[in-house]
Amino acid sequence: MKREPTPKKLEALLKSSALVAGGFLGTDPRPLAEIIEADQAELAALGVSAAQLATAMEAITRAALKGQGTPVSVGPRTEAVADESRGSLVCPWGCNVRPTKTVTTVTTSPGVQVRWSDLSIHLIAAHGFFQGRGSSYRTEPRDLTSLLTSHVEPAMDSYICKVCGHVYDPKQGDETNNIPVNTPFDKLPEGWKCPLCGAPKRMFKKKK
Repeated sequence: MKREPTPKKLEALLKSSALVAGGFLGTDPRPLAEIIEADQAELAALGVSAAQLATAMEAITRAALKGQGTPVSVGPRTEAVADESRGSLVCPWGCNVRPTKTVTTVTTSPGVQVRWSDLSIHLIAAHGFFQGRGSSYRTEPRDLTSLLTSHVEPAMDSYICKVCGHVYDPKQGDETNNIPVNTPFDKLPEGWKCPLCGAPKRMFKKKK
């Protein structure tokens, strides 16, 4: 397992063109920590997480890849095209992942355009890093949120049974009671009961 570089080494690597042309920080004079902190604060104000945006970006890239280089509709007046290149890229944090060199470009009417690479998705998901201003692949959190709103899945809380400790995870649903995946707890039927002990819905509390 690779060790994560020290903050000074990481920032120097992000500023250099060793991994990507122009570096990951572009012309942004702010320290790395300040860039990430500012973007996270903006996401919080927008009510969305980096993980949610990354998941939506991945979904659009998968859909765009089906077009094999031609535009694919991914929403109302919105098209995406994915350009694939051979090889892979390296995460500057030293993660044991090698994203492909796929670049996805999303265009909406009347001509608003956002693009990202597979590495961009990883950097956002794993490190909350949208890159510095002036970087070729800088993606503004506000622009992404506006563009991907219809693709972002709302965060859903898990609930735990106060009787037996069973956890209801909306992402998994409840096969025993024929509850489909991605069903929020508040959308469960009032007569729903814990699949393990039979406790009623009111005996569940939000999991912290």
